Amino acid sequence: MNTYDINEEECTKKIVPESVYSLRHVLKQMSKKVLYQLAKVQDIEGRSKMNKAKLIDALYEVLLNQENFDMLLINATPFEREVLDLLQKEQYVLLQEKYLYSCEHFFTTGYIYLLIENNQYILTMPYEIKQMYQNTKKPEFEQQYKEYILLAKYLTAAANLYGAISTKKFLEIYNSQNVSQLTFKEFYNKSMILQIKPQLFYVFPDIIVSEYFLHEEDELLELFTETANKPYYIPPKEKFLKYVDSFYIEMTPQLKALKSFILSSICKDKELVDVLIEDLWLQFSIDAELETILDEFERRDIDIKEKHFIKLVTLLTEAHNNTRQWYNRGHTPAELFKLYSSQIVPLSKSNSSYPQNRPRKIGRNDPCICGSGKKYKHCCGK
Repeated sequence: MNTYDINEEECTKKIVPESVYSLRHVLKQMSKKVLYQLAKVQDIEGRSKMNKAKLIDALYEVLLNQENFDMLLINATPFEREVLDLLQKEQYVLLQEKYLYSCEHFFTTGYIYLLIENNQYILTMPYEIKQMYQNTKKPEFEQQYKEYILLAKYLTAAANLYGAISTKKFLEIYNSQNVSQLTFKEFYNKSMILQIKPQLFYVFPDIIVSEYFLHEEDELLELFTETANKPYYIPPKEKFLKYVDSFYIEMTPQLKALKSFILSSICKDKELVDVLIEDLWLQFSIDAELETILDEFERRDIDIKEKHFIKLVTLLTEAHNNTRQWYNRGHTPAELFKLYSSQIVPLSKSNSSYPQNRPRKIGRNDPCICGSGKKYKHCCGK
């Protein structure tokens, strides 16, 4: 089971009969070190001075707080809910990779556990947690859950489409596209609960930003400066929510034409070209320089013959000018050209024509930043 890179110290050592299969029993089988880490995650005060018995008592009290569990469950994805439903019905299930990575937040907070039986890893939910989960199976909670999920989708989509947006403008978009209206107070309180779990967005009183900008204040300031007088691109609800996917690619006619030309004249490897187009789109979206864009071909050892170069640059320019960008508040350069009748700066101009230090988004085919060795799209970028 090395695939999952699990520390056996974090697992209990054997399955016990269901009659004694309680949260307290599971906690007793853990080392003091693991209990302390769990207490740290739960922010239990005075944990550093507690012995093992006191750590167990403190964790037992915190973990069986229905309100705490409800707030965590509000943040659960539909897939996490499926796993919880399965664990509620069964004493345990065999560990699968999709469970481990998709339900990490429930592991780290102490609501589901890893055990070892006959050298196999299994997942389980203590019966007290099962009872709390059962308590949420009410129409009013399910309605509340749907409302939180919808808000989380809108916040994620806005962060992906705009990079940053004022809370006032966000609420204007949300309320214009939904029957259920949110006041600022309702929105802010709900967004704080959503941020109990790591998200792709961060909400502040006046602004919502992509997680990218959390430690990139200079680039966030640059984004504000460049977008100050630009209008927002606001698609209909169905299209707006497509941007929940951080790597949603709008396959414009220009991008399709570029892909077709590359396949017919430059590279016949369809799989390689599919990946290339994804990364070219990423470069267009951050308004990268032509040299940087052409590097995508070079790093894949794709040779561009001289007779194809001018045509390729023309198609690259057209695709770039029809790609949505943070620095245009979601508009494409071509759309802003129509709005303002101003000069679009083509990709072939000198580097000085482009704003410098654009945000570097993580490409879906880049190695994951967590160091797992997997591609980002198969790991933290899911």
